[in-house]
This record gives sequence, structure tokens and C-alpha cells, in this order.
Amino acid sequence: MNELIERISDSYGIEGLSIHSKDNLGILSENHVLISNDGTKYFLKKYRFENVKKVELIHQVKQFFYSKGIPVILPIKTKVGSTFYTFEGGTYALFPFVEGVVIGKGELKTPNSKSMGGILAKVHLAGKGHSIPGVEVENIGRDKNEFLVKVENILDIISDKTCKDSYDEQAEYILNKRIDTVSRLSGSEYTAQLVNDHLLHGDYHNYNVFFDKEGEVTEVFDWEKSKIGPRGWELARSIDLCCFDTGYETQHFDVAKAFLKAYALIYPISKDEFATGFGYYNYTQIFSNWIESEHYLNNNHKPDAFMERNIKRFDYFSDCLDEVISELSSVLT
Repeated sequence: MNELIERISDSYGIEGLSIHSKDNLGILSENHVLISNDGTKYFLKKYRFENVKKVELIHQVKQFFYSKGIPVILPIKTKVGSTFYTFEGGTYALFPFVEGVVIGKGELKTPNSKSMGGILAKVHLAGKGHSIPGVEVENIGRDKNEFLVKVENILDIISDKTCKDSYDEQAEYILNKRIDTVSRLSGSEYTAQLVNDHLLHGDYHNYNVFFDKEGEVTEVFDWEKSKIGPRGWELARSIDLCCFDTGYETQHFDVAKAFLKAYALIYPISKDEFATGFGYYNYTQIFSNWIESEHYLNNNHKPDAFMERNIKRFDYFSDCLDEVISELSSVLT
């Protein structure tokens, strides 16, 4: 790590960089806060993929939205004008250190939600009809057979264990529920209903923005999952992740409706488009097996923390999806 910091210091022309602290905000992150001789702090991000072209595309996305007035934190350029640095197979980018407020799990209030909804609407308006060659395009269809083969493989691994723990039991429960649901689907339910016509953030939630002391969004970051897709999908996903992360009680619906209403005031959306987007979001979650795949196929246990939340979402939406969409849509005209 010391050699990396020395090279970063030289490449960016910043004297005496050293590690100040490790960033623990992202559950999968390997990022650090650096500090220079003059006391200036910087944020060093290590990207989770090795494809340099993908990093270039992410930075193009950031620059595009920044040019449209979205509060994006842009990477600092090296002395030769690059926005990233490679070292021993890793790709890094250096950013200005931002002192922002992070609002954690279950802490989002109505003013924060309104601000987040308004900013997402501005992101979608800026990205409407725009594409950047090479940026991922949402695959609206799902390969049902591929899903079933993969999940059955994971279930076989669990079945072969001589002693199952509580996580194994949770995984078996949710995977069998997914199989039961997917077996009744075709895999192409939404292909005729949705259009990939917006450049999206891809992972817009309260851990990927900073707030000021008044609760307004000041910066949007972590654009690694940017894609071209239907805005209704991202709107629904963001509402679920931001507003329902601790439950589906009345207070959660109040925060969610504030998010949606603030969004619609800036970028109107019909009840039908929202309902289709939310339905598609739930559809993608039914086919999702990322957490289990990482645990059993890649021996990566970091995503385990999401398991209980995923089970709660699956069970609740299985029973109440239409009611959720109807209640949220009451704020739309």
C-alpha cells in the first residue's frame, strides 16, 4: 500500500500523501482517505473491476451529468491528464474529499426524501434520450433456464453440507421461493412494455449521496452501475432502497410518497408508467441471486448482510405489490 501511495503522490503532483483512514461506508469498498503534507484530504477510490475501459466510461458519465448541472464529484486528473491510475492490476481514482452528511439505514426523513426525489428527476431529465457508446444497456428480458440451472446448483451445494447454519436455511428458503415464482414466468414479461431510453445513475440511494445540515442533497457519487434503461425501474428501485429499508409501515410510505411526489413535480410520470416500472423492479428482484451466488460460488461473504432485507422484500412484495403501487401512485395525477 505504501508503494501505491508514493506513486499516486508522484502521478498527481501532491507532496507527502499518506493514509489518513479507511472508508467504511461501502460494504464492498476498498477505499481510503488520504492526507497531504499541507493537511489537504483526498478520497482514493479503488474500482471493483479491472476493465480500464469501464472506468473511462464511468468518468464520461460523471462528466456528462456534471455538465448538466447535477452535483457530481469529478475525479482529479493526474499530471498527464488521466482521470485514473493503474497499479498492480488495480484501477484507482483520486477525488476531492467532501465533508458531507450521510443519512443511514432507517434515518431518511421527509425533507431528505423530497430532495433525493428532486435530484433523481433532474438526473433522468438530463439523461432522457441520451446514450454513451459502450455504457451497459439494461437487458429487460431474463433467461429463465439459466436462472434455474444456477440456483439449483447453489441448492445442491447447500444440500451437500453436513451441518447447515442459519444462513444456509435462509438461502434455501429464498431460493426455493424464487424457483417457485420464476417457474410460472416466461422471462419476457416486460420486453414489450419498457424502453431503454434514459441514461441512469444505476444505484441511486441514500448511501450514494451527501446531504448538507438542512437535509438537502449536495453531491451524488458512485456511478459505477450507470446504464441505459427505463427510468421507472430506477425510480422504483431508489424508492424501495431509500424509503423501505427498515420496513413497510405507514411512516415508510409517507417518506416514499414524498420522494415520488418531489420527483413528479420536476419530471412528471404517469401512474401507468410508474406501475410498470415498479412491477419490473420487482421482477428483476425475483430473478436476483447475487447474494447467494457470491456466498456459495465465489466465497465472498460481504453481501451476506443483505440477506434478511432481501427476504423481507420478496415476501412483502409477493403478497402486497399491487397495494404498494396503488398507495404510492396516489400522489400522481
